Amino acid sequence: MGRYDRHPRSRRRLASAITSAALVVAGGAVVPLLTAGTATAAPTAATWSAATALTGTDVDASVLDVVTAADGSAVTLWNQFAGPNSNERKLYAAVRPADSDTWGAPALLATTPTEAGSAKLHASADGTVTALWVEFPNETAPGSGSQDIRLRSAVLAADGTSWSAPVDVVAAGQGWTDGGIDLAEAPDGTLTAAWGTRATASSKTEVSTATRGTDGTWSAPVRVSTATADRASSATDPSVAVTSDGTAVIAYKQTAGETSTLRTVSKPASTAAWSAPATATDAYMSLTTPELSAADDGSLVLAYSARVGESDPRTIHTATRSAGGSWSAADTVSTTDSLVETPEPLIAPDGDVTLVWVDWTKTFATRTATRDAADGAWSDVRTLSTAYVPEQYDAAIGADGTVHALWTESVGDDEGRVLKESALTDGAWTSPAQLPGSADAFVHGAIDAGDDGTATAVWSRTDSADVTQLYASRSDPSALDGATG
Repeated sequence: MGRYDRHPRSRRRLASAITSAALVVAGGAVVPLLTAGTATAAPTAATWSAATALTGTDVDASVLDVVTAADGSAVTLWNQFAGPNSNERKLYAAVRPADSDTWGAPALLATTPTEAGSAKLHASADGTVTALWVEFPNETAPGSGSQDIRLRSAVLAADGTSWSAPVDVVAAGQGWTDGGIDLAEAPDGTLTAAWGTRATASSKTEVSTATRGTDGTWSAPVRVSTATADRASSATDPSVAVTSDGTAVIAYKQTAGETSTLRTVSKPASTAAWSAPATATDAYMSLTTPELSAADDGSLVLAYSARVGESDPRTIHTATRSAGGSWSAADTVSTTDSLVETPEPLIAPDGDVTLVWVDWTKTFATRTATRDAADGAWSDVRTLSTAYVPEQYDAAIGADGTVHALWTESVGDDEGRVLKESALTDGAWTSPAQLPGSADAFVHGAIDAGDDGTATAVWSRTDSADVTQLYASRSDPSALDGATG
């Protein structure tokens, strides 16, 4: 599991002067650890509350997402087996009030014959939280039975007390294949959903979209990609963002034979029709899924990684589109042997862009870099982790400008795992903090940032009885005060 849906709001600038410092041992290999500015010691690590169990010890559970609502409460979404000897799954959500460590009773959103597909949470400015998920209603077991899907949505009331009944965005029998989903909010409160699916069991995967108006009703789905007409293989993995003037933009990956490109479509707030697809990147032999974010000034940042030829290194790129403009040429952030997932651009109010990712360069590690808006230059890549990272991480940004990174890290030689967290505030990353109660044979988690510098982490941890439980913790923002870069 990698990253999760975010609604980037703001962060403070990372110090633009990055210098090389000591070397640390990570996973048995020596990798550079960079420090920001002229710091002689890492800022204090954040403190975290004791782990709170959200599920019991009888059946396995797996975290899907976590967001922070407008009032500071946290909302999480997870999958759970219906019973010890059952393939049936339950999709649950729970709410933790602001300034509390006590989670409310789980709310059952859906029951599916087997594990559900993609799932997202989105926290809106009006205090509501929207869940969007893919179901396989006729799949009898993972990979068995009919592969038709149903795309459903439910809304948590602004007071956090109840969820609406789920509604179909795509009804059963009207789509096949889970080709990825995403959500973004416009300034007027409307939501745009984008997803990849096939119209029939034998057709090609295309990207479609629908909008939920302020009356809470979803529009009819509209196909925006043209893979079939272009004689391409597929259009998948949409990422959607809405600019400050209400323009909705969807980026997606289109594959044709042995090469792929990223394409975008857009729809201004004043129009009902989507534009024809425009090519945003060159064609590459290997191209990851896109991650798209909108800045306060109306510009967009697109992140992706690509490999030109089989023997070439993989390169992490970004491209920028000014308000009403066209996409810039690819901007190189870093090269790597292997990238786990495309990093999401986390954009500051002043235009700085921070990426957090996990890649392989002598070992798998958690890394970060920031592009300074003043000169457009990327900082040197900094390594946050201090040991082998088993290819799982998350990152989020809060309205106060704090960036939080969360990753799974190996401990010792017995293949144990813990969750580590580091925060970027006032231009400096804190020392990695181990989350309480996260040590076990298998652990993976999600994180979201609050407006005041706090963060909420939710993780799945496999105990000695091989049961995967769900736990949560929140950080204390006072530990970030006085951090130096």
